[in-house]
Amino acid sequence: MDRYLLGRIVEQVERSRNDWREGRSGNRTLDNKKGALYDKDHLKSEVVAAAARMEEAGWIKINWGGGIRGSDFTSVSYRLEDMPFFYKKYQEKVDPDFRPRYHWVQVFSRALEEELSVVRSPWIKACYREELERVETQRNVREKYEKFLKYQACFRGIDSLEEPVFKRIFSRSFCGGSKVFESVMQKHVIWAAKKYCEDMDDTMDDTTVLSQLLIEDYAQELAVKGVLDLEMPGEDGGRSRISTENWKYGTVLNSETMKHAEPVAERPVFSRVVTIENKANYVAAPFRRDTLYIFTHGFLSPRERRFLQKLYDVWKNYEMEYYHSGDLDYGGMKIFQYMRNRIFPGLQPLRMDAETFVRYEKYGEKIEDETLEKIRGIEEPCFQPLIQKILETGLGIEQESFLIKHA
Repeated sequence: MDRYLLGRIVEQVERSRNDWREGRSGNRTLDNKKGALYDKDHLKSEVVAAAARMEEAGWIKINWGGGIRGSDFTSVSYRLEDMPFFYKKYQEKVDPDFRPRYHWVQVFSRALEEELSVVRSPWIKACYREELERVETQRNVREKYEKFLKYQACFRGIDSLEEPVFKRIFSRSFCGGSKVFESVMQKHVIWAAKKYCEDMDDTMDDTTVLSQLLIEDYAQELAVKGVLDLEMPGEDGGRSRISTENWKYGTVLNSETMKHAEPVAERPVFSRVVTIENKANYVAAPFRRDTLYIFTHGFLSPRERRFLQKLYDVWKNYEMEYYHSGDLDYGGMKIFQYMRNRIFPGLQPLRMDAETFVRYEKYGEKIEDETLEKIRGIEEPCFQPLIQKILETGLGIEQESFLIKHA
């Protein structure tokens, strides 16, 4: 039973706001009013006897109830100066692996400071800085430190990526097994990235979040329809010209094509670029020489984004119109903003207006109140009439509804 009282004293100090700090002094009390220290596993007679032994050994001072020694006690007093002794006894009698909270604060702080000097990614640095600021206020510092160690190599791996890598290859390289990342670490990484990484949007699904971190489930592909002229490396070291003109129904550029292809530095035959969020609408769009259609599938990956930025660097020298067509809901508007802010600065919405909403309103689907509040907070002049319709009806409309012929 000495172990029990010893544990309660250690627990009280370790969970305190400041008493856990090294070198603290002063008297503290472990309360036993109304038998707070008694339960079915720690009977009154046993706890009283243990307290008496500890007092006799000079560890504590007992405040006996009613002044009657040996019958019951209201509290025990101990000195913070004696905590090194209590910690040593706790290690001997209860937990040989125990270390005081101040020990774990020091160890964890040093580890975080070391990582901050090594990692480059702003969002990982932000994550570690916040952890460092909170380390002294957390009671479960040891658990936090052990969790940090668990993910340390994974975050260093993410920080080192320069090019997209398949998830299982990443896992094998940095997490100790091909399936460890997905089964153990993925959920935490996605949570941290959404909280600290500015590249993330709250409408991104897990696959898209990982793609922004250059971790891919599958090879990236970008579907285009129209007359897009590109230059590709030739076998003789030169460059050959290719065109998508003959693929009247569209074609797909894989990740290696996007990596090596360069735009032809001349005026394109088209004068309009239309990005489309949903695949059915992209497939249904008719081939036109004056228009290049691009299927975005939502938020583009870094490689897709870089490829389109290369194209835009050429296109911006010529008169060109840029449009985006997407769902009439929160996600659709956020994707539009993403495309405009990161790729095509002059982007305009296409069929993302109040008139289109009214026409297809009967195909609308109920939007959750939480999402409606987010829509209310979108400050985008071109969407205000559409936002008003969404808020009035509580509905959102998926872009595929535009393909219903009897609408």
